Amino acid sequence: MRRKVLLIGMTAGLALLAGTLLIWSAPEARPIRLGERQEALLQPWDSFTPGSVCGPKHFWSFQAEAGERITLTVTSYEFDPSVQLLGPWGRPIGWSEDDDWFFTARVRATLPVSGRYTAIVCGTNADQHGTYWIALRQGDEEPIWQETDVLAFFQRGLAWAESRRNGRARSWLHLALGRYLREHRRWKEAETHYAQSEQAAREAAFSYGQWFLGLERAALLARRLRYEEAIAELERMLDLAKNLRAADYAQALTLTRLGDLYRSLDRNEAATASYRRALALAERLKHPTILVPLYASLSEFLRLSERERASAYAERAYALRDGVDPTLRLLAAYRFAETRIMSGKIAEGLQIASEARALARRLGCHDQESAILIAMSIAYFSLNDPEGVVRSAREALALTDPNDDDPNPRRMALQMQADGEMLEGSMRRLCNSAPRRCA
Repeated sequence: MRRKVLLIGMTAGLALLAGTLLIWSAPEARPIRLGERQEALLQPWDSFTPGSVCGPKHFWSFQAEAGERITLTVTSYEFDPSVQLLGPWGRPIGWSEDDDWFFTARVRATLPVSGRYTAIVCGTNADQHGTYWIALRQGDEEPIWQETDVLAFFQRGLAWAESRRNGRARSWLHLALGRYLREHRRWKEAETHYAQSEQAAREAAFSYGQWFLGLERAALLARRLRYEEAIAELERMLDLAKNLRAADYAQALTLTRLGDLYRSLDRNEAATASYRRALALAERLKHPTILVPLYASLSEFLRLSERERASAYAERAYALRDGVDPTLRLLAAYRFAETRIMSGKIAEGLQIASEARALARRLGCHDQESAILIAMSIAYFSLNDPEGVVRSAREALALTDPNDDDPNPRRMALQMQADGEMLEGSMRRLCNSAPRRCA
């Protein structure tokens, strides 16, 4: 009887294995070897999965040994690529959409088994296609985050675009550099590159580029507290989004940004309506680049009125952060840390905030780093740690600009510094009056 049961079990196991082999059949793919870098052209009519968010795709494959550490990088001067790495049995190992300021997709992985690995390269959405380069290297490859590297990449890309008279690439490169400059508070330089991006996009009839540029301009206007102008810009982009191939993707992102602006103006009914429309689209598409900013926004929107839902949305955003744009990873970590601190899970919140701060420093994003430090200062205040309160507040203050259009981050830093100093004085007086309590 026991032998019969074992035979049945072995038969079932073999059947399951055979089924797995039948289900996963590695597709025909272009070969790439470790140490190689190859160029390819992704056409709008290349292999495409109906109903999928991602655009046209190519398959690549390589042989590798278990334990090897590799970096798979896909970069382009004219579109936003995405890459997914699959193991020999078709199991996903890593995914990346953005890993630096120029929309480079980069997967780093230690390979679990020996065999044939498959990489799927596609446009982030149906409007994304063009020339790209795929490279497979041993070890870890660092992203392009330092300004010297950013500018060198931009100049190489611009020379390539000019040599091929590629208006899409010129527009995309100027947009990306403008975005970098905006994140570093260099408003006039950002606006100059936005203008050049817009001109190139119009000449190339690059509608997606014009839409994305509108989102970037609205972000710059909002950061400078010109909310009504930003709203007008996004409303125009919402109309443009409806005519794109990736219409639902573009509308979801635009509606999320609109909701954020309405929230900033305390127009809660309008914010609710925008977020609901965005949520309906985003949860159907199930794409992290759409879901992460939306869940982070909903967490902030509900932070005071519905703390449990706010915390749940922050946790969802944080869980989806791997592989998305580094500024979105920062946003997700900041919101999650904030909700953890507010719910009394202060040690966990501080750990997440410290990791996010390290990323903000590497990126050189002073706005985000300052906001994270304020959250850390509040956490230390909850722990009755005046040294931590004052230290974090002073570090946040050092990252602000006294001439900034938005005075609130500086005010918050000054307020937390004052609160920390008051707490320090209160604790000193307590220790003087009751030394045993401070022993």
